[in-house]
Amino acid sequence: MKAKFFVLLVSILSLGSYLCFTHSFKLGLTSDSVQYMFVAESLLNGDGFVDEDGIFVSHWPPLYSIMLALFSKITSTTVQLAGWYLNAFLIFSLPLITYKIVKILELKFFYKITLPIIIVTSAAVLRHTYLLSEGLFLSLLLIILLLFLKFIKHDNIKYLIGSGIVSGLLILTRYAGIGFITGCCIYLLFIQPKTIGFKLRTLIIYSLCTASLFLLWLLYSYGMDAPRNIREFYFHPVSLHQLFRILKTIAHWFVSLTFVNAIFLVLIIVGLLKTQITLIPRLIKNNIVTYKPYVRLLTTLIVSYVLFIIVALSFFDSEIPIGNRIFSCVFPLIILLIALILNFKIEYKQLNLVVSLSFIFLFYHSIDNNKSIWKNHYNNGSGYTSLAWKNSEVLQHAFQNNLLDVYSNAYGVMRLHKNITTTLVPVAKSEQFTQDISFMAKEVALGKRDILLFNKMNRGYFVSKEFLLDYFKNYNISYFKDGIIISKPLTTNNL
Repeated sequence: MKAKFFVLLVSILSLGSYLCFTHSFKLGLTSDSVQYMFVAESLLNGDGFVDEDGIFVSHWPPLYSIMLALFSKITSTTVQLAGWYLNAFLIFSLPLITYKIVKILELKFFYKITLPIIIVTSAAVLRHTYLLSEGLFLSLLLIILLLFLKFIKHDNIKYLIGSGIVSGLLILTRYAGIGFITGCCIYLLFIQPKTIGFKLRTLIIYSLCTASLFLLWLLYSYGMDAPRNIREFYFHPVSLHQLFRILKTIAHWFVSLTFVNAIFLVLIIVGLLKTQITLIPRLIKNNIVTYKPYVRLLTTLIVSYVLFIIVALSFFDSEIPIGNRIFSCVFPLIILLIALILNFKIEYKQLNLVVSLSFIFLFYHSIDNNKSIWKNHYNNGSGYTSLAWKNSEVLQHAFQNNLLDVYSNAYGVMRLHKNITTTLVPVAKSEQFTQDISFMAKEVALGKRDILLFNKMNRGYFVSKEFLLDYFKNYNISYFKDGIIISKPLTTNNL
């Protein structure tokens, strides 16, 4: 009971900290955020899953926009503010869900109070400062894990059905959820220690519950008389650099080269040397055997998701940004897995002291890693709502000179201002790149459009600033602190 009360206090403090750090600027916006907002507004207006131009949207799954519209309706606020309230609810519930999972795993008291704190202060919650689907995705993932663990523990099909339904919601939040759903299916079919008949029956039940909601979305999508862009298939093998980025992202959650972290590591190493170090592998092995179903499930989910992202990089979208945004959802699973294998019996006091110090180090490391991001959001905001965008010289020049029809690499921020019609600059690796750049040059030369290029939009798939400066060197180029504006030449002789 004491642990539950403490975790409730953690939830309240987490909510208070979130409200404090986001009060001035609310949530940051990206181009994805803008898309979610317009779809939510369309839903509120009764127009369905379409953007502000009435074009059907399938590239982003629908649940997050639905939740934005729902919270907007409930709170009678704008969609943008509704996202702030939704993330506040998710932040508050995160320690409580984590506590429930730790309790099901039957981990000792220390983990009941430390794991909720570590997870709510980790990289897993950094995207809660943005109007993005990652916060909802993380909460749904942990609910799935909670229900699946209850199914494993109690052999009750109702928990499997619940897990399957929430799994369907997970895919409808982000298509990347397929990676975790695949892991659940692998566990049911190949790993759970049951008869073949039971395995097949549970797999069918889970799959049907998961697929039912997603199939409704697919049927709705294919029934729309509009361009469909749920993802295109093409082969682009993942590079060694991308694999290194994945490993680097995960490693950064646990190790960094700072003085305080070095002291923690030295203390942990000294503590290990003073224990019966040869005993540790045997104790870890015993824990793996004791918690075998749970260890296997968590390991399968982690590996399955990472492999799914690698497959997606290779066959669907080679430009998926490799970093915390895409991988931080596996951090809670890794922490829970570590806690399971280090859940030593209470009589190993010295070893447990070292383990406790290690988790305290993880808590400090999370705070140290992420404090600058929260502090920056508090002082300057994030994304399109930040001071950097509000004070943008490029945008100010565009507004002052009434540039209403432009090409840009910052599609979302331009769409926030509905009086500006925006087309993305060409994609460098596109098969039609030569035609696209030529067409853009003609439109700019005729004075039909201008090009607004922002320095802080670092997206590798767009044509580079250096290329544009060289290609349009005979055009009128205005330089600003945050980017450039390319306009028609002063005279046609310059072409």
